[in-house]
Formats: sequence, structure tokens, C-alpha cells
Amino acid sequence: MSPQRRLGASPTELDDIYSLGITLYSLATGFDPHVLPDQDRIAEILVNVLNPYLPARFSELVMKCIKVNCDERPQSAQQVMRTLKEISAQLGGTQDV
Repeated sequence: MSPQRRLGASPTELDDIYSLGITLYSLATGFDPHVLPDQDRIAEILVNVLNPYLPARFSELVMKCIKVNCDERPQSAQQVMRTLKEISAQLGGTQDV
């Protein structure tokens, strides 16, 4: 659950983006970033150290998605999907994700 929802705010697309980021982070590292004392800094280190095979751009996207300040997150699911498609294409994957 996003920090905004924990404070009682109405749900928005940005809450879904936060949840997606938490899920991707957990899948990539095997850790839940909520249990980290300094979420932003330690979470960033864990993504890069625990899974060095991830493209830097993917790590950057995940870290943006889990920003506590929702204004610092990608502002739409379409923006996230576009970035994931670009990363996939750079890795030789298909754009039909």
C-alpha cells in the first residue's frame, strides 16, 4: 500500500504504480523494501548489488516507482509501460509486451 493510501488518501493511478514498483523490487531482489530503515538509499543499493544483471534503466524505473513522494513517480501506467518496452527492445526482446 502506498504511503498516501496509508494516510487515508483516495486511491489514484500513482498508488498502483507504487505497488507495481514494490512488486518488481521484491521480484528482482528477494527483499521487501518496506523493512529497510532508509528506504530510498538502501533499496537502491540492494537493486544494484543483489541483482547486477538488471539493466540500470530497469533499476532506475523501479526506484522511481517506489518513491514516497508520488510527484517523483512516473505519472501514468502508460509511461511505465513505454519505458519497459524500450528496455525490452534494448535487450533484444519484442516491443509487444
